Parts: sequence; C-alpha cells; structure tokens
Amino acid sequence: MLTGVKDFVINRVLRQIADNAKLNAWTNWIAVALTAAIAAKANWVVIIAYFSHPTPAGLEEVLRVSGVMVGAVLLFLTGKFPGLKAWLPVAEDIIVEAEKEAVTKP
Repeated sequence: MLTGVKDFVINRVLRQIADNAKLNAWTNWIAVALTAAIAAKANWVVIIAYFSHPTPAGLEEVLRVSGVMVGAVLLFLTGKFPGLKAWLPVAEDIIVEAEKEAVTKP
C-alpha cells in the first residue's frame, strides 16, 4: 500500500514540475525521465542495491529502466526539436529489434 502512495506522491510532484514551463529545462528532463521510470514500475531497492553490491538482477533492472528513461527523454526532445522527428522511425526500429533480442534470450 505504501508503495502505491509513494508512487502517487512522486508522480504528482513530477507532473507539477513537468507542467510548469517557468522551471528550468533540466528539471523538466529529469521529471520526464523519472516519470517514465515510475511508469515502468522500477524496483528502486534493486537499482540502489546494485550500485553498492552489483548483481545480475540489479544490472538487468538498471538496463531495463534506463532504456525506458532514455526513450522518454528522446521523445521529449522530439517534441522540442522538430528536426529530430526524422529519426523517430530509426529509433522505433532499434527498439523493436532490441525487444526481439530480449524475448529470444532465456
């Protein structure tokens, strides 16, 4: 129950920051990335523990969540810089291939 409340509060604060155009652009980028991590249901305990004691499960979680965060930031940038829209199909192809590879590995 507390995890749901914690995620709700963090999500509410991050949405407030992301929706405020007067705040620094870096804050908006961080808010976009963290909102994506929350939406991906990141296991924060495993991620934090990975940096003090690396494990294969921790590495898997870090890579999974960082991929989602990078994708969200790229989509955020695509909205900011219209010239990047030409690269969106390339990024989608890369994501599809990565998903195929992730599914085929045991």
